[in-house]
Amino acid sequence: MITLGRRREIIQTATSAALTGPHDGLALDIIELIRQHNLRLAFVPLQRLYGAYIPSQSGNAGILIHNRQPRGLQRFTAAHELGHHLLHGGTAALDDSDALFDETSHTSEQEAQLFAGHLLMPLPYIAAAARLANVAHFETLTAEQAYTMAGLLDVSYKAAITQMHVTEMITPTLRNSLLGQRPSDVAQRIAFGEKVAMFTRAWAVRPDTASVASRVGVGDDIAITLPENRTTGYRWFIDSGDAVDIPYDEFTLDASTGADQDGSRRVGAGGERRLIVRPSRRGPWQAHLTYAPVHQREDPAETFTLTGSAVTTPQLEWNTRRIDRFLERTTTTE
Repeated sequence: MITLGRRREIIQTATSAALTGPHDGLALDIIELIRQHNLRLAFVPLQRLYGAYIPSQSGNAGILIHNRQPRGLQRFTAAHELGHHLLHGGTAALDDSDALFDETSHTSEQEAQLFAGHLLMPLPYIAAAARLANVAHFETLTAEQAYTMAGLLDVSYKAAITQMHVTEMITPTLRNSLLGQRPSDVAQRIAFGEKVAMFTRAWAVRPDTASVASRVGVGDDIAITLPENRTTGYRWFIDSGDAVDIPYDEFTLDASTGADQDGSRRVGAGGERRLIVRPSRRGPWQAHLTYAPVHQREDPAETFTLTGSAVTTPQLEWNTRRIDRFLERTTTTE
C-alpha cells in the first residue's frame, strides 16, 4: 500500500516530468525522455510479459518492451518501466498485464502504475484532450470520446479509462461500462462500419474538429464526414498526394429528408460525404478538399484542408532516431 505522502511525491514527480518533458501535441515523447535518462531501450519478443526493467551497477540500465504490442500499450509500458528506474533504480522488474493495469499487492508495481499514468496523462492534458474530443461532462463520457482522448494522448483505450477512474473523473460504473466495449468495435463504429487494421486507430473528423487528426499513426483511418447536396451540382473533391490512401468514399442521403416513401431521391435533398483518409508513410501528409460544381472545380464554394504528421511505432521511431544521430555525428566529423 502506498502512503498518502509517497503518493503525492510520485504524482508530483511524474506531473513535473510530463509538463516539462518533450511533447508532440498532447503526447509525451517517452522515447526521447528515456534517452535523456541514458537508458538502453530494446524491443524484443517477451511472450507473456509486456516489459521489463533491468538495473545495472555499471550505469547501463535498460528497458525491454514487447515488440508485438500496439503503439499506445508500448508507450505506457515504457513509462511504467521508466517509473521503476526513477523510483526503484536498483531492483529489476518483470511486468505482465496485471503489473501494468490491474490491482496488485506489490507496492513497487502500484507506484510504477501511478507514475506512468500521471507521466503520460497528467490532469491538464486529460482536460485538453477532453475539450478536443468534445466532452461536455465526464459523467456522460462515451466510448467514442474516450477512444479519441486515448489517441490524442497516444495511450491505449484501457490506460486512458483507467487513469480517468484513478483520478476520479469517472465513476467505477462508467469505467466498467466503457471497458466492456472492445476498442476494435469502437474504432469500427468511428470508421463507418469498416474494420480497422490491428495496431492502428480510427479518428472521426469534421471541419470544426480537424485538429484532432494533426498527429496520427501510419495506417490510421481518418474518417471524414462532410455535408454534400448533389442535387445542386456540387460535390467534394479530394487531392491527397502520394502520402495518403483513400480506401473508403461513399455518399449517403440524409435519412430524415433524403428519400420519398417509395425510396426515390427527394428533389433538393442533401446528404453526407464520407471518406477515409489513411496516411501511408512516416512524416508530413495533407488532404485538401474542395466543394465545387462538377464541371467547374476551379471555383469552389468551400475548401477544407487536413494536415498532419504520421508517426510509426515506438520501435521504428527509436531505430530511426539512432540512425539520424549516427548520421549527424558522421557528418560533423567529416
